[in-house]
Amino acid sequence: MEEAIRSLKENGEKQAQDIRDIKKSMNDINEIKEMITAMSIKYDQVASRVYESHQEIEETSQVWVQNPESFNQFQTRYTRIDFPKFCGKDPLGWIYKCKRFFDYNAIENGNGVKLASLHLENKALQWFQWFEKCHNQINWNTFKEGVVSRFGPNSYEDEMGDLTKLRQVTSVRAYQICQKPSSLVASLVAEGMISRLGY
Repeated sequence: MEEAIRSLKENGEKQAQDIRDIKKSMNDINEIKEMITAMSIKYDQVASRVYESHQEIEETSQVWVQNPESFNQFQTRYTRIDFPKFCGKDPLGWIYKCKRFFDYNAIENGNGVKLASLHLENKALQWFQWFEKCHNQINWNTFKEGVVSRFGPNSYEDEMGDLTKLRQVTSVRAYQICQKPSSLVASLVAEGMISRLGY
């Protein structure tokens, strides 16, 4: 009988220990549940922010404007910038603007020639058609050199020399008279003054 009581007592203590272990496990499980719930809420918040950011980017960073009349226009997040057209005048300024456009819109040099060639006009377009036939592959540097070579300042032109060759042939007063409104010029022509100045 004593042995049965001792056995019951040991079983009771073992069951009490098992119950304590189960309660501790339940507390651990509840803590894990709370952490999962908190993480789930955080995940939903982050996912919502990512979705909103994606929507905003999709809406505001449209690259090509879907207007056939304005094919040369790009739309960026902050402002719409027109790609510069080129008809043969000021090639260095045009190349600078192209480079800035490429940098601003993250366009690689490989695509630069294609994009730039779409915006050539008149003599520049005719030149490019010939240039394209003469060169197998045209990269941006080859294209730039060709444009400057064809349309850039001529090494035989000396603007400073031309400026130093200028000579004053009339008085400053006569020059000022020529710059007045056309009614005054017309009256001077009628009086024969301008013809005496060599105009």
